[in-house]
This record gives sequence, C-alpha cells and structure tokens, in this order.
Amino acid sequence: MFEQAVSETTNNLSIGLGHDADLADTVRALIVSQPRLTNVEFKRWFGLVGTRDYPDAVAFGYVQLVSAANLQAFIKRALADPVDTRFRSRLRSVIPGGKRPEYCLGRLGVWDLPVSLPPVLDLCDTPEGPIMQSARNSGRTLAGNVAETGQQLVDQFLLLVPGHSRQPVLRGSLGTDTLLLLYGPVYRNGPTVPPTEAARHAALIGWTVSVFDATQLVRTALADQNDLQLQLAHVNPGSKPLVVVRLGNSDPGSPLRTTVMLQGGWRVRLASTAQLGGMSPLRQAAGILGGGLAVSLLVFLLVFALIRSRKRAIELVDQATKDLRHLALHDPLTGLPNRTLIFDRTEVMLARARRQEISAAALFVDLDNFKEVNDTLGHDVGDELLRAAGARLQSTIRESDTLGRLGGDEFVVLVESEQPGSRPKMVAERILEAFREPFLLETQAGRPIRITASVGIATGDRTTPQELLRDADVALYQAKALGKRRYEIFRPEMRRSVTDAVELKAELLAAVDANQFFLVYQPIVDLETFEVTGVEALLRWRHPVRGVVMPVDFLPTLEESGMIVEVGRFVLQEACAQLARWRDRDITLLMSVNVSARQLDSDQLVDVVQEALAVCRLPSSSLVLEVTESAVMLDLVEATKRLRALRSLGLRIAIDDFGTGYSSLAYVQQLPVDILKIDRTFVSRIGLSEHASTLVRSVVDLGLALGLSVIAEGIETHLQLDELRAVRAGAGQGYLFSRPIEVSAFDDLVHVDDVTRRLFLAAMRGAAVPPNGPTPAEAAVLGAE
Repeated sequence: MFEQAVSETTNNLSIGLGHDADLADTVRALIVSQPRLTNVEFKRWFGLVGTRDYPDAVAFGYVQLVSAANLQAFIKRALADPVDTRFRSRLRSVIPGGKRPEYCLGRLGVWDLPVSLPPVLDLCDTPEGPIMQSARNSGRTLAGNVAETGQQLVDQFLLLVPGHSRQPVLRGSLGTDTLLLLYGPVYRNGPTVPPTEAARHAALIGWTVSVFDATQLVRTALADQNDLQLQLAHVNPGSKPLVVVRLGNSDPGSPLRTTVMLQGGWRVRLASTAQLGGMSPLRQAAGILGGGLAVSLLVFLLVFALIRSRKRAIELVDQATKDLRHLALHDPLTGLPNRTLIFDRTEVMLARARRQEISAAALFVDLDNFKEVNDTLGHDVGDELLRAAGARLQSTIRESDTLGRLGGDEFVVLVESEQPGSRPKMVAERILEAFREPFLLETQAGRPIRITASVGIATGDRTTPQELLRDADVALYQAKALGKRRYEIFRPEMRRSVTDAVELKAELLAAVDANQFFLVYQPIVDLETFEVTGVEALLRWRHPVRGVVMPVDFLPTLEESGMIVEVGRFVLQEACAQLARWRDRDITLLMSVNVSARQLDSDQLVDVVQEALAVCRLPSSSLVLEVTESAVMLDLVEATKRLRALRSLGLRIAIDDFGTGYSSLAYVQQLPVDILKIDRTFVSRIGLSEHASTLVRSVVDLGLALGLSVIAEGIETHLQLDELRAVRAGAGQGYLFSRPIEVSAFDDLVHVDDVTRRLFLAAMRGAAVPPNGPTPAEAAVLGAE
C-alpha cells in the first residue's frame, strides 16, 4: 500500500507542478507577444485566468533586463505604470546604487503579499541574483527563497514609504515552508530555449517571478493519504536542495521511506506514519501466533493484493504520463495542439514533403481586432470566442490537416497537398468564409459578435519549421496591412515590410521620449458668416530624417502598440495650452481634439481631460472631443457611459467620420453627442454621385431634427460649398478654406479684422459672397483687390 500511495501522490504532485508551470509558460508567451502590456491589463488578465484556474498562485511578476543606456527611459515608463501605486513618484534611483551594464528591474506584477516589487530594485544585486543568472544561462526555471528576498525588500524600501517602518514582516510569517518562489527565463523569440549558453545569454529579455502556495499544492497532491509525510525540495544546479514544504510527522524508525526525483529539478521524499497500534507486546505476539493458522490463505491474498496494487500503480503512472504529455503538448483553453506540438508536426511535415515530393504549407490565422473584444467585453468572453473560433476553424480542414493555437488569437493550419499552391488557397478561402457568420456565445445571451480573420500562407520547403512559420507570419502581417479580412501568400520582399514595421515601432518609442510630435490646426468655418469659429488639433511627427510624417503613416502603429494613450495625453495637453494662449490674446475659439478607441476605453480618460482643463484654466465649454463611430460601436454601452461622464464636465462630444462606421442613424439619438461630422468621402462625391448628395442631406436633416450641430469635412470645391450651404450644414473645414497649419500661420489668419477675415475666407478663395451682398467697407476691399 505504501508503494501505491507513493505512486498516487507523486503523480498528483507532478500534475500540480506541471499545471503551475503551464501558467508560467503562458505568462512568458503573453509578455513576448505583448511587449507594451500594462500593469492594469496584466492584473485584469491574471484576475480572469490565474485566480480562476490556478488557486495556489499567490503572486506573479515580470523582471525586465534593462541596459544602462535604457535605464532612465525604463524608470520613466515604470513609474507611469507602477506595479504598486505607493512607488509611483517616490523612487527614481536604482537601489543598490552604482553604475552597472545591466539591471534587473520589476516591470509587471500581481501581488498578494505584505510587500510589493518596487520598479527601481535591482534584483540582480540581491541574494537572488546568482539564481536568476543561472536560470538565464541554463534556460531552466529555478527556485528562490521568499523569506530572504521579501525581507530585503522590506529592509531597503518600506522606510521610503510613508506610514511604514523597518520591521520583520516576512520572517516567521512567510518562510520557505509556506511559499514557493520560481524564476523562469524569458527569451526574445518566445518559448523556444536557445541551444547554447551564449545564445541564451544574448536572447534573454527578463524573468517571470512566480510565487505559489506550496502547502496547498502538497495538500492537494496528498489527497486522503493521511499516513504519509512529504517533503518537497527543489534542486538548483550546483546548490543544495532548497526545501519548500514539509507536511506530516513521520516515525524516525519507520522503514517505509523513499525519495523520488521529478521532472524540472524537484525532489520528493515520502515516509509512512502508520503505526501498529496501542497493543502490548504480549497481545501483539498472541495475535501473530493466532494468525499463523491462516498463513497459506494470507500468502495467497497478499500475492493477489500485491499484483492488484502493482497493476493499479502502473495504470496510474500510465494515465498520469498521458495526462502530463497532453498538458505539455496541448493548449488548455481550446484543447488544440500548442506551440511545441505545432513545431514538431511542422518538422515532420517538411521531412515527409521532401521524401514524397509533395507540397507543404503553413497558414497563420489571426482574429481581426480581437484585443478590442477582450478590452470591451472582458476576457471571459474573449476565451469563449477563442474556443468557438477554434471549433469553427476545425470544421474548415481535413482530418489529415493539423490545426493548433500558438497563443493569444493566433492559430496555425498545416496543410499537405500533391498540388502545389492550390489547396492552401482553398483552405484560406474556406476560413474567411467561415468567419462571415457571427458568433453566438452563451455569455452574451444570444447577442451576436462579429469578428473576421486574416490569413498568411507560406508554402514550399524550408530548412527549419521556424522558417516556414515565420514566413507565414510575415504574410499574415501583410494581409493585416492591406485591410484585414483577406489572405496573402508569402513573397520574399514581404520581409522588408515587417522589418520596416519593427523599425517604425522603435522610432515611435524614441519619438515619444524625444518630443518629436507636434500639432497643426485646421480652421472650422461658419458656412453662413464665413468666420473662423473653431479649430481641430491634428498630430504630426517631425522625423529627424524623413521630415514631417503624416498621421496615416504612424497612427495605426501607435494604436496597435498602445503608445496612442501617452501620445493622446500629449495632444490634449498641448491643444489646451495653445487654446489658453489664444484666449489670453482675446481669440475665442472652440478646440476640437481627437480621441482614439484605446483612449476611450481607458478609465483614465476623464481624469486626463479634467487635469488638462484645470492646468490651463480653461472652461470646459471651450473643448470638443471627437470620437469615431467605429470606436463607439465596439462596446456601445460602455462607450455611452464614458461619453456621458465626459459630457457631464461641460464639454462637447462630436462623432467624427460619420457615415463610415458600423452604426445606423437610429443610434445617434442614444448617444450623448452634440456634433455630427460628415466624413470627407461623402463630401468629395457631391456633384459626382446623387447617392452622396442624398446622404449628406439626410445627415444634416437628422442633426437639425435632433438639435445637433453639423460640420462637413474635406470641403475643397465651390460646388461642394454651395451644396452644403443649400442643405443648411452649419460649419465646415477643408482645403478650400485652409490646410492644417502651424501656430504661427494660424495667428496671421485669426488676427485680421472681421471684414478682412470674411473676405479672406470667401471672396479671396472664390466662394460665394455672403447673402445680402458686401457691406460698403467690404466692397471697398473687394475693389482694391
């Protein structure tokens, strides 16, 4: 029975440790795939995934390897997005002090401990430093001592936080018999560990720091084995075993003891605590003598029991092995093959294709705008959508094809065919067609969710599986860049566009730090009086080599990377500051500022707006925030709440690019908006398409009926102006009046007197003379011109 108990317990423990290792692997993949991940996003993800599926997970963090050259930029970003708000603005110098080539600094964290992880603590200069460096070089996950590291945090940092003093809050309450601390290396290219120590050293970008409740883990493994004592230890290379937890009290004289080594450097020692009972030696002897009468029967039963026990143990080992293998090779969310198994099957497919001279192809499938589903509807809905998407993808392929999930919303399909090129296209077309139907999810109570997919295809032989999948990923990137909801086949020249995209992200990050962004302003003109009544602040990038870069070339990357939140804050603050400067010179205008979907989804937006208005001492009625239809319709309910909160401040809300998004005119009356802006694509077709003219008239009539102002964008011709005036559009902007201009040129425009301004914007540009004819003074100016 002891052997059976040992087998069951060690199997349970292996599964539990493997389960926790899966969480660490998932976190590492999340960090690599989303390098701009914020603490808010990380905590939200962990709250939905970690605490639900991993009850023994106490804390999780990410320690980033930071070079000396990037130290100040890292600290600036970390303090703006802290793991713990107590450290937001108080600690700005690395501790321990001193200049070093590299630092190990906490970037992300979810902690349920008495002490947090300050962003300026160089963990490489703590007792855990050698363990972290060993993990870096070996590629293995290694154990650390929670009590020592945690107490050092207390000793060095809590004195810097008001209300705290130096005290041993960890020693005695959090020891190695309570918590399990693990450091896992994170490499630049994801879960694949580089083959050599030099390559691992060069590829490392940081470490995951995971803390698990080892007592709960061991109790779960022991189940109802009350007569066992268990000691769990982790063996780091070149170090003594670190005992993590002990449970149970064993008899030192008991012969029933064993030690088992588990995968990952774990050592388990088990001993039986079973006793013979409280009988006297005489009674024990009598019992043994009486039992001799049934020796033959007992021998038979013992042999039979041992056979059954051994068979059961073997069955448990086999089942546990199968379970562990399945967990190691399959995605826990969808049940599909994971990255490890996909790489293995890709290698097998390439080898078979060479032998049998058939075509091999990999299809990268990515759900378009999936992050917006997660951000607006929550990760539970996102997980359900991923499961449904996996099932739908499975229905589009043959049994001989392979479907797997790499992580996030990325799937891979492996296809073999005797006809090069044709079958992968057919599969891609079926995938696109499958996503035309909406998803009906249980968590949404029948409310349909529409989401499309993009596909990248790579075919032909490659040296390694990584090369084939990389090229499919490059083709996917091209499909995304060309508008999504399509497939693209890899061509070698595509690699350049991906390289450009990576370089663009790096340049944009540098542009934020170097203050290379600036604003231009386009006048908004009253179409009845031809007076400038407002301006729209528009973003530009003054690139040190390329000169002024237009938003169409960098805004999508800002939005995708999340940098748009920080840049959007700058736009709002700078626009308000400029408006304040104009108001100081008695120039009264409305300032319109664009708000992106990411900003609208942020809980900080209302605070950012209030702060900008307060710092510049502006009345809220002087500010207009412009949001697009598509941003609002991502989650109509939440967007409406946030727009109401903004409007309650006293500012105005405009729906930008109206007519191009997902909404219908019926939604407008539900939204807390003041202004409709007709998109330039409809204005540009006035006179060319009766449909465009009808739509423009409908939008204007709708706005007037709802008491909203209407602004037409992109006015470039006199015909467009006359048509818009005829349908009573209130205001407009476009090249007919003025291009977006810098502050100095705008000052020249708004400083002229009323008469000259009207003529500058009307008569001098060839537009219709205002009704009732010119005044005598205006006629004199016209005559002089």
